[in-house]
Amino acid sequence: MRAELRRPRHPMLAALLSASLAGICPMPVPAAPTPSPSSVVSARPGDLTISPEGKEALELIEEEQQAELFRLGELVPSSEQPLGPTSSVYEISAQDILDQNARNVGDALRFVPGLFLSIGGGKNPSSAVVRGLTARQTIVFIDGRPVYDPFFGDVDFNNLPIDNVEKIKIVKGPVDAAYGPNAIGTVINIVTKRGTAVPTTRITASYEAHNTQDYWLQHGGTKGGFNYFIAGSYRLSNGFPLSGSFTPTPAQSTDFREHSGYEKGNLSVNLGYDFSAKDRIAFQAGYYSAALDSPVNTNFQSGGRLGRGLTFTEFPTWKRQYLDLYGTTTVWNNLELRGNAYYDRFSNDLAFYPDQSFSQTNGLSRDINDVYGTNLQAALDLVKTLRLKAGTFIKQDRHKREDRLLATQEQQESLTTDFFVETEYAPVSNLLLTAGMSYDLLYTGGGRTIHSANPRGSVVYQPFTSTRLHAALGDKSRLPRLLNLFGGIGNPQLKPERNFSVEAGAEQSFWGERITASATWFRNKLNDVIGFAQLPGNQTQDQNLTSLLAQGIEAGIIATVTKAFSLSADYTYTNIDFENLGQAPGSTFYHQVNSRLMYQAPIGVSGFVQLAYINGAPFTFADFSPPTRLPSQINLFLVNAKVSYEVRKGIKPYIAIENLLDANYEQNPGFPEPGRRFFFGVNATF
Repeated sequence: MRAELRRPRHPMLAALLSASLAGICPMPVPAAPTPSPSSVVSARPGDLTISPEGKEALELIEEEQQAELFRLGELVPSSEQPLGPTSSVYEISAQDILDQNARNVGDALRFVPGLFLSIGGGKNPSSAVVRGLTARQTIVFIDGRPVYDPFFGDVDFNNLPIDNVEKIKIVKGPVDAAYGPNAIGTVINIVTKRGTAVPTTRITASYEAHNTQDYWLQHGGTKGGFNYFIAGSYRLSNGFPLSGSFTPTPAQSTDFREHSGYEKGNLSVNLGYDFSAKDRIAFQAGYYSAALDSPVNTNFQSGGRLGRGLTFTEFPTWKRQYLDLYGTTTVWNNLELRGNAYYDRFSNDLAFYPDQSFSQTNGLSRDINDVYGTNLQAALDLVKTLRLKAGTFIKQDRHKREDRLLATQEQQESLTTDFFVETEYAPVSNLLLTAGMSYDLLYTGGGRTIHSANPRGSVVYQPFTSTRLHAALGDKSRLPRLLNLFGGIGNPQLKPERNFSVEAGAEQSFWGERITASATWFRNKLNDVIGFAQLPGNQTQDQNLTSLLAQGIEAGIIATVTKAFSLSADYTYTNIDFENLGQAPGSTFYHQVNSRLMYQAPIGVSGFVQLAYINGAPFTFADFSPPTRLPSQINLFLVNAKVSYEVRKGIKPYIAIENLLDANYEQNPGFPEPGRRFFFGVNATF
């Protein structure tokens, strides 16, 4: 009966947060003003010379930034690249997270140029599709620690908490060799907070109908060389409303999304000690626990390698815990050594039900996933104009699945190593050339080793202080996942997926750096895409089935009009052509437009409006079973807004509206997104 799957509660964490908020809530809170520094940087990809007017605007912005970035969590610090990043980079700051009313990492990624969130599916994940490449070609790090399901190879952004995040760095195109193995498409590095010079406490609380509650509590500070940051959150929801124009189906007969609730709790600790500005160590630990409903496809459709097995499911428990150790030191003033060692475990129970009443289980499985690893990197300044980087990544994946009813289990594991070397050469002050090579090895057991070599190069040229040009290319591999090697009828002969990626772009600033425009052309040629093939006897086997070509353009502009008012807009066009085992090629495309306006009045009122438009089919299915399938075309226009007022210093109540026009849309066929929602909350800083 259902009692055996009762959701875990978090009474201690809930009580702590609720008690802390009790004295604050009478004076609600908002979210913030003008664009954050990282927002400006994201639209201003180079470290260009800033005019007095631009500096004035940035100083105003920096007043709002009271947390300090955990710099040991940056895999490729921008300070190491004198002319800025060598491929496209977009950054989301802590202030952006508040402005967008984000409640998890998936929410924070909703309006990244060229990034589309695929939400829903057999286990209701939120995953990123960027420049035509799916979630399984996107690598996610938290402070340089890779985060993923070792078996399936992807990550659910809805289950990555946001309460301790200082910035999210999205790197597209041919990425630096220093990002390690499997960085075949986009890299998303989530960088957390560390304590500030002045001890600071932040509290956030919000409420939305259907008993949707969010509570955050953060505190950090420093004492001598010691720094600390502690964050906790508790979230609870019965589900979300659907658009008034949603057409009911037998599987979804009401205007409230059935079986879409959750309960989540998170606690994280960051402790560090700075011996000097160049010699630092840090320790991190975290625990996340959740109980998650899994909404049914509104058309009762199911598919993929598991067929109808995932039609009626839920996660009575979903847990993660991790430990990280970081360090950096400088030797002889020209050799920087940095590295980290980590352990990451996440486990979940997946319950299966025969029908949508969810009253009695007919299956219960437990997945236990362990990832152990270390990243070691060195950067040596040979001469003033030449830097050499080298390093290694080593990680072991272990996956165990237990059938709790049949008392059976299976287990797989693999070992991945990566070695890289990269040079940065600046023959003149406004020109940067890079070249790198990485070599990946995957040990799968049984005497076979899968390996690949991955070259990469780039050029950055800044002919004027207000103009920046960049180009990069690379040939990178994605090693098979445990699912590919051992799922269904195993296939140890799989080849890695390979992507030959090229991009070229330009940024131009005007009006004393108050306006920056950018444009980038990109091309991804992905070969040996792994998908499953249906075999006789209702069995499957993963094979190298498909190749695809994705290319397009990204363009954007950001303007700091006055101290109080700024705006930005971006446009992305992507065209995807692919073929499957010699069959007729398929083709799809999509357009994406984002725009936002930010206003901060001297009297303490701030406003934020976000507009987004998508037209087309942003992705192909991650798994291919001939003939290749295309998703339905999406046509949606979203408007989100937020208004806050600082009633007293540090206390900001706010109102946020999501999907203001009550649009009815699906980002994954059969999984409708929320209709219009109103959030009331408060942000407080002490």
